[in-house]
Amino acid sequence: MEDNKKCCDIEQHAVLFGLLAREAITLCPETGLEAVRAGVREYGRQRGGRMARRCQDNGDPLSPVNYQAYNERSSRPGQMRSLPAAKLPEYTVHVEKCAWVDAWRKYDLLEYGKYYCLDIDKSLTRGFSGDRYEVQIGGWLSWGNNCCDMRWGFPMDEKAEKYIAKKRASLGDGAIRDYDFHTGDMFSVMAEQLAERLGEDGKRAAVRALEQFSALFTPDHIRAFWSACPLSPAAQAAVDAVLKS
Repeated sequence: MEDNKKCCDIEQHAVLFGLLAREAITLCPETGLEAVRAGVREYGRQRGGRMARRCQDNGDPLSPVNYQAYNERSSRPGQMRSLPAAKLPEYTVHVEKCAWVDAWRKYDLLEYGKYYCLDIDKSLTRGFSGDRYEVQIGGWLSWGNNCCDMRWGFPMDEKAEKYIAKKRASLGDGAIRDYDFHTGDMFSVMAEQLAERLGEDGKRAAVRALEQFSALFTPDHIRAFWSACPLSPAAQAAVDAVLKS
């Protein structure tokens, strides 16, 4: 592959997480699930913290409105369907289609991928705002609900809508990271947390997941997220083991 950029998408991000969760839970039936959930919480806190630093560097307050404006994630048309269920008195969104859920279903990983949903959004808002606020979630598609019900803690009135649109326009692409980066970032944090909490079994889970990921996609997908994101020692060790095998 001549250009490693933008090789991964939501599908690869979702599948790699699902494989990590499956291997960790399979190898460590009693402790694997909590290690996976702890990894998601740490990943969310780090992502949210990165958003917060960018926000503060621009002199903006860590508010629910700015959380929306500084979102790092994007999707292509057709991957997600999110509809505002209410704007007042509290902005509430119903996610009726999700590319993560679609990927987990496609690769028979929903049983494991669904654990991502339990903690990621709350951890992101905590990482961004500390104890100022967190999103409230009333249900998840991945757990059999009709939609993900997400309540964002502020009124989406005309003033908020104009502010978010103006702020996003001023940020341009500066706040958005591609899925080469997001996939590498997730794998980096998850591999480190699994190694820390599960020891050798955690390291083995990361290698096994990455081997399966490479077989489902290509080694170039690994090289793409490796080049896009600095990896933790545990993640780098897994990448080295798989790419050298």
